[in-house]
Amino acid sequence: MLFYLIFALCVTTFLLLDYFSQEENKVLRMIAFILVVCVAGLREYVGSDFDDYVSIYTTKVNEEKMEFGFVAIMDFLRFLGFNYNFLFFFFSFSTCLFVYLGIKKYTSNVNFALLIFVLIPGLYLNSFSILRQIFAVSVSFYAFYYLLNKRYLLYGTFMFIGISVHYTCIIPFILQILAFKYIDILKKPRLLFILLLCSLGMSQVNLIALLGNFFEEAKYAHYFIGERAAVNIYKIIVLNFVAIIILGFFKRMQFVKPSQKYFTVFYLFSVIFTNTFASIVELTRIAYYFKIFEIVCVVDFVYLFNKYKRVWIVLLVFIYYLSVFLFSLKTESELETDDTKLTPYKSVFSQSSF
Repeated sequence: MLFYLIFALCVTTFLLLDYFSQEENKVLRMIAFILVVCVAGLREYVGSDFDDYVSIYTTKVNEEKMEFGFVAIMDFLRFLGFNYNFLFFFFSFSTCLFVYLGIKKYTSNVNFALLIFVLIPGLYLNSFSILRQIFAVSVSFYAFYYLLNKRYLLYGTFMFIGISVHYTCIIPFILQILAFKYIDILKKPRLLFILLLCSLGMSQVNLIALLGNFFEEAKYAHYFIGERAAVNIYKIIVLNFVAIIILGFFKRMQFVKPSQKYFTVFYLFSVIFTNTFASIVELTRIAYYFKIFEIVCVVDFVYLFNKYKRVWIVLLVFIYYLSVFLFSLKTESELETDDTKLTPYKSVFSQSSF
């Protein structure tokens, strides 16, 4: 776990130095970006799904169950003669690129938003495992800019790419359009607070028993079979506590920046989805399509305050996300499983573990 701590501090240092730098070419930011891409893209047998993707890429086993866009990418890389390492690097680079481009379109505080993306375990660390879905998450995040600006053809094109790599991207495709059309209804703080409370009630429902028979023959039926892990109750408490704080500043945030109403609603959607599916942790991955807007939402929240207060709030936000980042790694490292884990970290350039 020491490797990840050093990595997080290095990224923080580069982005902090870039923030105070007078240079316009943003070299330090690019170094931080390259470091983020390489740590994810040049890993070797790191991530719970790593073995599965190696097997699919090298032997084509179960390839027919994969989305056609993902298969097309693998076929192209195979045609070029690349080994499986290039598959992981391609998705790492593409995911981080779409996130970075999206951040640049949504906020001027690029460095802080990029750092939060790295420190949110459900986003960056999960790209080590569920790389198809996190790629789709990054594409849908970037694509929303074009819906926001009524460039529907480009929006549809990017969302089609996301859906072709992971079919669950159809969920943000539908909900983004609905939110765009009915934002004046959805942005009411009282309604959002009621939805949060209702979703907390749903967190106590045994969805395995409720939906197991309904999805028995579905592609994702394994989510409803046997004992499934639930979301940690302390995580639910913290997520909802932070969400209520953000909700309390909602009106002020959208007044300063009108587009923030969409980002805040999407962020609250992520908490609502997490609450609703808390009894089956795998299903909370749906929330990632909306959680990614947290990186913009939180940054703009911080910049509501004056310079003196902002320093302390930035420090608190950094400590919070770094703690969540390290706690997630610690919890994952303690799992008793034969699956490939995030720790210890190994690179394609070294067989040594870190």
